[in-house]
Amino acid sequence: MRKAVGPPGAFKIEPNLILEEISHPGVSLEDWTRQALSKLKRDFPSLRLIDVAQTHLGGVTAHVIWATRTFEFSTTQIEYLLLTEESGVILVFTCSSADFSRLSETFAKCAQSLEAIP
Repeated sequence: MRKAVGPPGAFKIEPNLILEEISHPGVSLEDWTRQALSKLKRDFPSLRLIDVAQTHLGGVTAHVIWATRTFEFSTTQIEYLLLTEESGVILVFTCSSADFSRLSETFAKCAQSLEAIP
């Protein structure tokens, strides 16, 4: 797993970008997305789902989940899920909600730059 961390956010949280490749989950992208949503809701009771949509990253169909969570402050999270023949790829961007409008375009460009996905 690789992690990239940016400058400190407005509310004591650093924006972060996590890219993880796992073994193929053995289910369709739709089922994997449902499983991911269930896990997010279970792990983060304050989760507020904003939207789930389909997109393409590196020429591969992906699902993207937008959500907010509250700890001591509000955070916004965008999670991309995509499947290759052999693996699952998870790309997660999290930042303080106050910083989201300033950083969202940069992180969308990071996600769209994934051109080397087999």
